[in-house]
Order: sequence, then structure tokens, then C-alpha cells
Amino acid sequence: NFVCPAERLSVNAWRAVLGIVLDGTFYCSREFGKGMIAAGGGSILNIVATYAWTGMPGVVHSASAKAGVLAMTRTLAAEWARHRIRVNAIAPGVFESEGAGGQLWPDDDIKRRLTDAVPAKRFASAAEIAEHCLWLLVPGSDYVTGECFTVDGGASLGRGMWEPGERVARR
Repeated sequence: NFVCPAERLSVNAWRAVLGIVLDGTFYCSREFGKGMIAAGGGSILNIVATYAWTGMPGVVHSASAKAGVLAMTRTLAAEWARHRIRVNAIAPGVFESEGAGGQLWPDDDIKRRLTDAVPAKRFASAAEIAEHCLWLLVPGSDYVTGECFTVDGGASLGRGMWEPGERVARR
């Protein structure tokens, strides 16, 4: 994936991202779904991004593809529930990893700025994201289907006009 303003995004770049993210997710889901129908059930977990519903500059290609994956998740959940197949999604926020560190925050100042934008004031660990993924796949969540679980420390929540605790003086 990459950041690119929509006006500079080539047709090939658009098709490549939609092909990998949206088409790839469908092809995998369809094949796994066939096997799960034959086996009498199962669970599929898709990965989306919060900008699928919030939007974000520079990611029209990825946001569009991820929004499609979210719609696909909910549609397959409704269609395959009769086969005891659950289909859910997770939308992780920024989390600590070698790849993310090199790509998203090449220096400490950028990392601090990104961290400050998260209400929880930290990034998740990869283990935390994995724990939430696992929860959506274990029998304890058997009655959950068609949902998207956001794990981003509050980063995608709406922000008020003032900082928490800030007092606005009336005239």
C-alpha cells in the first residue's frame, strides 16, 4: 500500500490495490467458504482499516477497497450464517512492528506526533492486535458475525472542538 493524492493516482495503481485487497479477499473468502460449507461451519476474519468509514487524504484506493471488504464481510456473514460460518473483520490502528516503524514513523518526532494523536497516547502491540483477532475466532464469540472490531486506542473516534478538561470562557 502507499499514499498518493487521488488526482495523481494512476489507473494501474487503483486497479492493483483494488485487485489485491478487494478481489483477493473475495477469492480467498469464497474458497475458504466452500470448504467451510462442506465441513459444517467455520470462521473468517478479514482485515480492514478505519479509514474505510472515516476517509483519509491520500488513500482513496485503499479506503475504497477496505470499504468493499467491510461490505463483503457483512454480506457473507448474512449469506453464510445458515451454514454456521461466521464472517467478521478487525480494523487495527497503528501498532508497533518493524515494518510500521520504518514506513510510518521514520524518526522519533513523527512517532511522537502520531502517538499524541491517539487518545490512549500509545500504539498497540502486535500481540494486542493478535489477541483481539483470536477472540473473534474462538467459540466464546460464536454469536458474533458481520461485525467489525476496531482496535485503535480511540484514534478513529470523533474529536471535540476542545481538549478534554479545557474550559471555554463565555463572554
